Amino acid sequence: MAYTTMKTWAALAVLTASEMNTYLRDNMDYVKDRLDGLALSGVTASRSASSQSIPNTTDTNIIFTSVSVEVNDWWTSGTNVIVPVGTVPGSATSVGALIFASIKYADNATGKRRVAIYRNGTLVSRKTVDAIGAGDDTDVETMSFTTMVDGDIFTLQAYQSSGGALNASLSHLSVIRLGPVD
Repeated sequence: MAYTTMKTWAALAVLTASEMNTYLRDNMDYVKDRLDGLALSGVTASRSASSQSIPNTTDTNIIFTSVSVEVNDWWTSGTNVIVPVGTVPGSATSVGALIFASIKYADNATGKRRVAIYRNGTLVSRKTVDAIGAGDDTDVETMSFTTMVDGDIFTLQAYQSSGGALNASLSHLSVIRLGPVD
């Protein structure tokens, strides 16, 4: 539904039912949909209480164990953060989203470490770094601006090439809903 530019009314003009529907009902519905699109919604799904073993050279979905922030039921269990029905207001085709992800890999000086965000199985953002090692864990973070629709599924993947399994801890995926996209 689109907004209809208001008509200039003449003094004592007769207002028809069609005009009431177009200029009052339809425009108010449009404004309501736009305002609904401003409501805060999002989640930070985490795995922080325990580490997850990441096999060598294998892309592995992080299994979340909790949420630290959640507005509108985005996560229940497992690997998927699902965009709730009603996230996209009626006047829009999609909404903007900011996505942040981070994974802390255990101390090991060999190979690469990667974090990747996927939407419906398609890569949204990723970052690969060299292992730090020498007594330091390797933290990897990425972020992206994208669009999403109701029912989209976001996942967080870990990858490492240390030569053996390596623990990932303090893993977080945040999806923050922004305003509607026409």
